[in-house]
Amino acid sequence: MKHLKLILLSVLILCTNLYFNAQDSGRYVQPNLENMSEITIEKADNLVLHYWDYFDFNDSGLIVKADVTEQGFVNFLSLLPYVSKKSEAFAKLYAKAGQNADMLSHFIDMTTKYLYEMDSPLCDEELYIVALNQLLACDKVSFDDKERVGYYLAKVMKNRVGHKATNFGFIQKQCKRRSLYGVKADYILLYFNDPTCDECHKLKTELILSPIISKKVEEGKLKVLSVCVEGNKDEWKTQSLPHQWIDACDERMLITDRELYDLPSLPVLYLLDRSYRVVQKNTNVEKLEIFFE
Repeated sequence: MKHLKLILLSVLILCTNLYFNAQDSGRYVQPNLENMSEITIEKADNLVLHYWDYFDFNDSGLIVKADVTEQGFVNFLSLLPYVSKKSEAFAKLYAKAGQNADMLSHFIDMTTKYLYEMDSPLCDEELYIVALNQLLACDKVSFDDKERVGYYLAKVMKNRVGHKATNFGFIQKQCKRRSLYGVKADYILLYFNDPTCDECHKLKTELILSPIISKKVEEGKLKVLSVCVEGNKDEWKTQSLPHQWIDACDERMLITDRELYDLPSLPVLYLLDRSYRVVQKNTNVEKLEIFFE
């Protein structure tokens, strides 16, 4: 596993080097490693710690040059899962970006865009938490930006992977009241949705058509708890779901009003184990299938 990790890291660094060496401006040459065959985690740590040494943070014109600044940040984020000094790398980046308030604000926005937003291929909640903590510790970050950072940190700290999920109540169409902790199964898939949402319909279809997920449901090892979080709507009352699913509604909208769960955009999936601990958060059908296989 460690050998595979080093191979992946080598490929990422090589691609990053090729990218920056191809830049026309000549103002940003990313640190290089002389011998790629001797890549180690220690050398990679040193690379990410000096990744931004030659970037001109005082040049506000680079903010709009997505092919340089944004792509450089994407490459930087791609390296971080494979190194140990993540906190230090973020700390150095934000301290340097703090030379220019506009540049720092841009990097804060990009951090949320790539590590938090669900449609980002680099979405990584644990890495996002590391970044947010470093932003809060950075004396260059303004009061307003720290307020914003603190808000996002509070959101993502809820129901983290490995932690017990928050209990909540719901009703079923027979007006039967139940709670999450009353659902018993080896695994519970929380499907937070709005029946009027097109993306929710799309995800519901994907779940139904997945042979792996359907098999687990049929075997009784997985229970799907579909929760309409938008109140007791007529659309919820008339929607059709597989009979094995639990068709639920948060009629008082407490999940959203009290922000019991982080729901950046609907639909959202959480996978829990029999102890209601979060196994996967903001996941998708592909990741669920890999897990159950």
